[in-house]
Amino acid sequence: MIKFDKEGETPLDDISGLIPKITTRTDLDSEEAKSISNAFLKYLLLPSVTKNITFNEPFLRQVHIDMLGNVWT
Repeated sequence: MIKFDKEGETPLDDISGLIPKITTRTDLDSEEAKSISNAFLKYLLLPSVTKNITFNEPFLRQVHIDMLGNVWT
């Protein structure tokens, strides 16, 4: 059984899917936070963008890719 430091954390026992060189939980948290912040800015910063969003499966998949695609394969 995999033990997590905090509930919901990604275990670091298999980091083969990571794109950047990450070796610590701090590195992973930092890279994920940067990617999530960039996606937030892309989709939610401007009202002109948010009012044109259609919340459907393809859109949510793209948001997920934008949030974590620079960190995980």
